[in-house]
Amino acid sequence: MKSKVLITGNGTSLLDTDMKNVLSKIFDINICPANGNLVKKTMIKFMPQAIVLCIGNDLFANISLYPLFEKYSSDDDIPVILVGSKFSCTQFLNTVTNADPFSIIHTPIVTEALKQALIRALNTSSDLMNSDSMDYFMSSLSEEEERKKILIVDDDVKVLKLISMYLKDNYDVSIARSGQIAMKYLENNVPDLILLDYIMPEEDGPMVLSYIRSHPLCFATPVFFLTGVSDKESVKKVLGLSVQGYMLKPVAKDELLARIEEFFEYN
Repeated sequence: MKSKVLITGNGTSLLDTDMKNVLSKIFDINICPANGNLVKKTMIKFMPQAIVLCIGNDLFANISLYPLFEKYSSDDDIPVILVGSKFSCTQFLNTVTNADPFSIIHTPIVTEALKQALIRALNTSSDLMNSDSMDYFMSSLSEEEERKKILIVDDDVKVLKLISMYLKDNYDVSIARSGQIAMKYLENNVPDLILLDYIMPEEDGPMVLSYIRSHPLCFATPVFFLTGVSDKESVKKVLGLSVQGYMLKPVAKDELLARIEEFFEYN
């Protein structure tokens, strides 16, 4: 039986027809569009043993895959191979802060190099994963559909990593390193809560909030501002905006979890 490989991302055209045909003779290939919800459903149905994520020039086109890529690439059971130009891969990894791909292949892509990377990844995968662990992983993936979705927006990578680490066990977490990335994400995704940094370069917190409140898809999404400014006038200004609350940075794990749990309990 052939090993199952899922190919996704906005750069699947980087793999030409001949390359796909060669890989299809060796592996059971499923090519899925760069849509987070579709990839998640395909993961549950297809149950791949490895993922090839193809990164094209448009970084934002993969934005719904960010949280999925963080999960799968950091999970030893399902290795992820990242494919794309050196620039695109670097930009993607700088944005997806917790990612740890099994292998990275830069363009121009050589069929043999990708084939060998997949063989190594699948050997690692088969050593680590038995049927029980695969069933457990897929059941946990299904349960994630029911978890509350939280988007964290902050230009500070350390803050993103820390808050994401605090929340990932209880919530489906997505991250954005800028207001621009957050607004692009919100075009097609509606989280249950947004943790939004108040002060950011270019598109700051109030600008992103204005976009959210005017967007027909996510206008009612609750927002908590994250701010390092605690003087009375600044707090008053923050609370004067259409938000559900604010948290002072750095925020402690227990306080963060308690505030979010309380919010979801009563809303």
